[in-house]
Amino acid sequence: MNKENPNSKKCCGSKNNLSSTANNLSSVDLVYASDYPEFFYESSGEPVAEGDAVGFEFYDSETSDLVLFSDVYFQHPSSIFDD
Repeated sequence: MNKENPNSKKCCGSKNNLSSTANNLSSVDLVYASDYPEFFYESSGEPVAEGDAVGFEFYDSETSDLVLFSDVYFQHPSSIFDD
């Protein structure tokens, strides 16, 4: 299943900006899926299981960026139930 869901979005950060972001970090955290289905695997479309890591959140003094792993996408929860 390689169809891209029109409601799905790459969340928040750009992998192209990762190296420049990493040079100015004050904090980095792993981000994990919750029990609410909002992160999905691109390869299967299945939700990421609760407690599984989905990416990294990078913080500096002014912003934070979430960079998801390559096979994970974010879908806003309200669009999951819309037809």
